[in-house]
Amino acid sequence: MKEDKLKPTAIPDTEIPDKQVQKVLEKYDTESNTRKWKNKGLVWFFSLLTIGYALFHLYITFYPLPTLLQRSFI
Repeated sequence: MKEDKLKPTAIPDTEIPDKQVQKVLEKYDTESNTRKWKNKGLVWFFSLLTIGYALFHLYITFYPLPTLLQRSFI
């Protein structure tokens, strides 16, 4: 009698929609909760801004400016 109660039940193989999975992840997993950009113009703007900033710092590494000028840029 006890053996019947301890047997695991079969879970049907059904696919859960991606939207439902995403909602559950956003609710319980704090690392998966990221910003979804709707405006592609802002994505391009911030991408170019960060790439330009990185290139500026690479340039400064190999061709240093005088300290006063370099501090005025940042």
